[in-house]
This record gives sequence, C-alpha cells and structure tokens, in this order.
Amino acid sequence: MLWLVVTTLGAGLALAMLLLMLAAWQVAFAPVSIGQTRAFALRRRAAQSALGLAENFAAAASMPAAGIDLARAVHRAAARLLRPCTPVPGAAPAPGGQGTLGITPPEALLIAAELQARYPQPELDAMRERLRANLERLSHKAAEPRDESPLVCPLLRPDGYCATADSRPIVCLARNGGRCANCGVAELIEAQNVQAGISAGLHAAQLDGEVYELNSALLAALESRQPAADWLGGAPVFADCRRYVSRPAPQPA
Repeated sequence: MLWLVVTTLGAGLALAMLLLMLAAWQVAFAPVSIGQTRAFALRRRAAQSALGLAENFAAAASMPAAGIDLARAVHRAAARLLRPCTPVPGAAPAPGGQGTLGITPPEALLIAAELQARYPQPELDAMRERLRANLERLSHKAAEPRDESPLVCPLLRPDGYCATADSRPIVCLARNGGRCANCGVAELIEAQNVQAGISAGLHAAQLDGEVYELNSALLAALESRQPAADWLGGAPVFADCRRYVSRPAPQPA
C-alpha cells in the first residue's frame, strides 16, 4: 500500500514538473510579431550608427563645427532608418502637434541651428517666449494634475507644418513632409525605437544621449553660446533640462 502511494505521488510530481517545463518553454519562445522584430532591429541599428558616428567625430571635437556636424549626421541616420516606413492601412493616427515630446541633444542642437539660420531675431524671441510659456504650463500641470488642457508644439506653424521640417524631431520624421498628419501609432513606435537606439549609442560613446523634454532642451540650446561644441566636448549643456517621461518603447522579451 505504501509503495503504491509513493509511486502515485512520484508520478504526479513528475507530471507537474513536466507541465511547468512546457509552460516555461512556451513563454520563452512566444512568437514575436513582425512589427516588434522590426522595431528591435531598428533600435539596434540606430545604436550602432550613433556610436560609430560619435566615435568618428570625437577625433574632430576641436573643430568649431564638429558638434553640429555630428548632430546632422545622427539625424540623417535616423531619417534613413525610418525612410522605408510605410503607413499601416487603418492604423490609429498618432497625436499631432502635441506641446511636449522627447528629443535627444543632437535633435535639440540641430533644431536650434535651423531656427537661428532661417528666422529673424524677433521670431526667435517669440519662439523663446512660447518655449517658456509651455515650460510654465508643464510645471503647473505637474503641480495641478487636473489641468488637462493641451499644449501646442512650439514648432507648429499655423499651416500645420513644422517650423524646422528639415530637422524636425525623430519622433516626427514619419509625418508626411513635416506636416502633423498621416502618421500612425505603428510609425511612431518605430521612430521611438530609433530614438532609443540613438540615445543608447551616444551614451556608449560617453556623450549625453538623454531624452529630454522638447521645450526645455530647445530653450537650453537656443540660449547657449556654442551648445553643439560644448556638448561634443562633454560639457553639461542640458544638465538643468527636464527629462522626458513616457511609456518606454517596446523592449525585447
């Protein structure tokens, strides 16, 4: 009788262990969607590209234009990675013209450089006021969460186009020609993964690759005398800027 009980318990325990192993196997090898696979590949390629570019430009850090040249090269690399993106039919549209989003230092530097090259001083002063107003609103929203009124992107022109369409933020690159339209959530997620990869690559190159809040980082870039050169030289150009807090881009399992 005792032998029968022991045998039965042993068989039950073995069966339970087998079921647990099968469940673990199923979780470990759960299928990853094509979209996730592409997003992870984009992130890896973006990180490699940013690291390689940063290492190449580090040797020329003493050159006055090296910082902005690196920023431009990083932006072009991001645009090339996202160029094959095609809108997903029937996909939910991504929000356009939001007043805050995340940008890395190269993005902030490039946007600031284009603004200063294209617009006269009165318009630059008006841009700074919009940035400060948005930052004040963000501070109030943090202190008073009930304030749900939307912020308007400081770069959004009345015609719906970006004021710096050629150097617009990475997360806006999927938008049609710089206009805040025709971008779906799937394209936005891919852009977020490219941005996350660039951030990781810059960090690996010992550069500030943090993702900062748009208004805060752009204002810092506009109000610094030589922000690009200082950033490439390791100076804390964006040390006082707000970090951008959002749901993280999809991560590999």
